[in-house]
Amino acid sequence: MESGEIAILDPRFIRGDCNFSNNIDLADPIGLASILFVGAPAPPCADACDGNDDGQLDLADVISVLEYLFIQGAAPPPPFPACGLDPTPDATACDFPRCNGVRLPARLPVTVTETPEDRPTT
Repeated sequence: MESGEIAILDPRFIRGDCNFSNNIDLADPIGLASILFVGAPAPPCADACDGNDDGQLDLADVISVLEYLFIQGAAPPPPFPACGLDPTPDATACDFPRCNGVRLPARLPVTVTETPEDRPTT
């Protein structure tokens, strides 16, 4: 018996949903501010916290989500408002995507069992 891993390609998330609650609310920019300024643990899906999709986690992301929430600022870039794929390649990553209340590891353990009929004959 051999064990292996398979990668889940194309992680899905909601832009601006930094706490993975499946919606954007005040907890999201507060959570990102805690990561940036208080030393809270890095998010498992940094792409979700990148509220302005500039490829960096910084104060601009906090501000863009606050503007959206409270002063009718621009909506976050896709994937938003629904869970989806990131259409823009950048430096942020999503190692532990979570959408629609389902938390998925970026890699799932897989057990591969070889049966006698699978073995090549020589």
